Amino acid sequence: MKHLKHHALYNSSPFFRYKNLSLLFFIISIGIATPLSASPLQEIDVTGTVMDAEGFPLPGATIIEKGTQNGTQTDFDGNFQLSVSNENATLVVSFVGFSTKEVPLSNQKNLTITLETDAAALDEVVVIGYGTQKKTDVTGAISSISGEDINSTKEGNAFNAMAGKVAGLDVGVTNASPGSSPSLLIRGRSSLNFSNEPLIVVDGIPMEGSLNDINSADIASMEVLKDASSTAIYGARGANGVILITTKRGKTGKAKFTYDTYYGFAEVPENYKLLDSDGYVSLRREARRAGQEEEQGLIPGTLPLPSIESSLEPLQLAAYQDGVNTDFLDLGTRAGQQVNHQLGVSGGSEKIRYNLSLSYFDQNGVYNLADYERYTFRANLDINATDKLKIGLSQQANFSKTNNYNPLAGLMSQPPLVTPFDEDGVATLDPLADGLNWNPLSNETPGNYIDETINYRYFANIFASYQILDGLKYTLNVQPQFESLTDNDFRASLSDSRTGGLSQASKATRVNTAYTIENILNYSKMIGDNHSIDATFLYSFQETKRDYLYLQVSGLANDSQTFNNLSDGSQVDNRDSSLQTEGWVSYMSRVNYGFKNKYLLTLTGRYDGSSKLSKGKKWGFFPSASFAWRIIQEDFLKNQTVLSDLKLRTGYGQVGRNPIAPYATFGSIKRLENSFGGNPAFGFQPEDIANPDLKWETTTTFDIGLDYAFAKNRIAGSIDYYTGKTTDLLLNRVLPSTSGYSSILQNVGETKNSGIELTLSTVNIETDKFRWTTDFNFSANKSEIVKLLDSQSDDVGNGWFIGQPLSVYYDRVFNGIWQLDENDVANSYGRRPGDIKLADLNNDGMLNDDDRKILGQLDPKWIGGFTSKMEYSGFDFLVTLYTRQGNLTRSRALENVTIFGRNNDLDLNYWTPENPSNEYPRPNINRERPLDNGVLSYVDASFVRIRNITFGYTLNKEVSEILGLERLRFYASAQNPFLFTKSNLKGFDPELGSGDNFIASPRTILFGLNVAF
Repeated sequence: MKHLKHHALYNSSPFFRYKNLSLLFFIISIGIATPLSASPLQEIDVTGTVMDAEGFPLPGATIIEKGTQNGTQTDFDGNFQLSVSNENATLVVSFVGFSTKEVPLSNQKNLTITLETDAAALDEVVVIGYGTQKKTDVTGAISSISGEDINSTKEGNAFNAMAGKVAGLDVGVTNASPGSSPSLLIRGRSSLNFSNEPLIVVDGIPMEGSLNDINSADIASMEVLKDASSTAIYGARGANGVILITTKRGKTGKAKFTYDTYYGFAEVPENYKLLDSDGYVSLRREARRAGQEEEQGLIPGTLPLPSIESSLEPLQLAAYQDGVNTDFLDLGTRAGQQVNHQLGVSGGSEKIRYNLSLSYFDQNGVYNLADYERYTFRANLDINATDKLKIGLSQQANFSKTNNYNPLAGLMSQPPLVTPFDEDGVATLDPLADGLNWNPLSNETPGNYIDETINYRYFANIFASYQILDGLKYTLNVQPQFESLTDNDFRASLSDSRTGGLSQASKATRVNTAYTIENILNYSKMIGDNHSIDATFLYSFQETKRDYLYLQVSGLANDSQTFNNLSDGSQVDNRDSSLQTEGWVSYMSRVNYGFKNKYLLTLTGRYDGSSKLSKGKKWGFFPSASFAWRIIQEDFLKNQTVLSDLKLRTGYGQVGRNPIAPYATFGSIKRLENSFGGNPAFGFQPEDIANPDLKWETTTTFDIGLDYAFAKNRIAGSIDYYTGKTTDLLLNRVLPSTSGYSSILQNVGETKNSGIELTLSTVNIETDKFRWTTDFNFSANKSEIVKLLDSQSDDVGNGWFIGQPLSVYYDRVFNGIWQLDENDVANSYGRRPGDIKLADLNNDGMLNDDDRKILGQLDPKWIGGFTSKMEYSGFDFLVTLYTRQGNLTRSRALENVTIFGRNNDLDLNYWTPENPSNEYPRPNINRERPLDNGVLSYVDASFVRIRNITFGYTLNKEVSEILGLERLRFYASAQNPFLFTKSNLKGFDPELGSGDNFIASPRTILFGLNVAF
């Protein structure tokens, strides 16, 4: 695909000249500071940072000079500035949920103050985007997970650890291959044509690409922003929700070293049950009999079963007589392994704090050639350059290599009457000499098969903040990103995909670069005793470039060169290249106002511009407002002892989505290859019609919630109800063929969704030695299509129906198997006993598309999670559970069923005259697949999965000190140990069953230790 004139249009656009405003923004900020700070102060200026024990800044902490009314509050980065009467003054530092601390100055002018949590009044601090906030002051729908909770399950991908821990977050494990990432969905779907995945922000950096290279042990917390009042701060990219990842930072103190390691093995808990040699022979005999009876027009069961000798090919018969009974699925899988090592060091002084980590992760999958390897280095640095200037760095560099391999379909289709290896242990190639069942184990012969992805990645946030005045601070963030991905692929002549033909090799390279520059001005002020203001203003711009190159050739001169010398290929099979560039410019403001710490208001507005849209459509404004009433602070609840917290909050706002590709508004052309007069001829023709009127998809949401706590926070939770409406959906409108185009992309649709979320956390038992806590969450979501293509007409071809969920299955209805006593009725529908019986929904005596209906929906009607944690005298025991209910899926294993005798099949209860099953149809050698077989693959996807069971022991402090350690913990962990489903199909996993790699999620047992010294 070629796009014309995009470089000139991109570079000449005045849209990107606004970058110079960054410098102007900074100069104005410094200019403001100069005259206002000219008057000398008689007191002593003291600056500092207040943080918790994990190194998180505490915004809104109160600092008062002891014995006076002189005081201030920290800003959203935990920083403060205060003028005190003398160098020996004492500061009293307090924060809700933490123990009050007195800090003598002793001639110090810059302080780092660490507060310890108060177990009786614990109140966590959450990241809200461009800052942090006390949870009690949050007005939007935000869920937070601590790094300890994320890392407790030792998942190779941090997002897998979130399953069942956040209300409203649906974590779908769609691929169990090593190095794979789950799908993420926050509060359901709202877009029909484009991704509904949330925006991921790591240490303030909006991320591009996959995030399976984030190490769980580096994470301090993850926040999920769910409603428009919390996501509007990210404007046009916040419609799908936002996940904020904050990594660990250093804190003042001596260097602390940590070493974490584990080793584990994985196995498929239950494989699909395939036919053995006897079952395969029986199916061949029945299939041949069915074919003969059909050809002769006989009622099923009229003929006897044919002999074994007449039902098998000569080589199959010889193998059967020799007792061959090969289980290819067993031969092609193995016990996987998983290894992780992480070394970290953190510490610092009043001037410099650091946190460094180096990790190695290696995972061998359950297929013999599948594995994933990752190296990750992370460095977080904070420097107090002066009393007013702070600079820092958050960066990560990583390398990963994935060997992709999925032989499942080939392994399951191999007949058991095949000898897999010859006398020398080499895989046989075409064991039946028919060219139809090439041995998939031939791929595992060294040099026959390579499919690897190599990834180099670096991203960073380089920042500097300057305290202009007391309460006024400017921050500059520079965020570069670089990613290089190379896909190397080689198939030798003797691999199962080439089946003796020419070898084939390819190489694809993708280089993605991006940078973001943010200018942030923050103002924080207490006005008297009752009013607090915290305002944040942002100007930022981002540019992204994606470069792609691909070449595929066949007929290499020497297979040993694999993909390293593509110029030697005798023919070029495919080639492609592309360049995409895009830019964003954003302005944002957010104001938090509090009155008496019980009436809280947040106003947010973001103005985003994108180069992907045409002139006049580039910009979008996304506002939101939210309000919270801390009822617990009212006088009428002051003297009661039942409630610990009670807060009502509500929010309303708009967020956007700009999912179109760069240059989509321009239209495109494609190259044609033909011949003219016997000579090659090349030309171009229009492919996509231009549409300069494309604009943002916009989602408007409303949320109302109640946060509560009882019995000194031993029982706490929340209730949320939300609605959302998405307008200007981007859909393809079908055009008349006379236009020369098939369709045009336009903003013409509308969807809505609504739901409820419940959370409940309890401290069930708490004594000096024993503590038991539980966390429960539940969420239900209903999505609905409101309008399509400016009309109320359904789009049956795409499976879109007005008033129905966004993703549904629409098909004919399985109604059992035609039985012998229904022969005449079956014949009237063109079927025979033993065939699949479809429901004639309109009773017109015909089976056609009018007999289709909505069978179910892809997304669950509700999801839930449960976590139980017990601690006793150094022992800890953790169980996590996750459930998805009310959704339907298609089993790829059942879709692949043939039951006609050439290939192997699932061991199913199929129909025969002697076994009148009502589950699966009769085998028939004349049909490669049963008639209407598609209806067999729909399966109830509801499940309950025990995600993790962990048992650990931490040595007591005295023993650890004898060993010269600060902490030593041993543990054993089981991932995915149990799965409960409504399906009776052995080996079926509802989360994975519909994908290409439809094997069950492996059960993994890990043994590890954590050391700190």
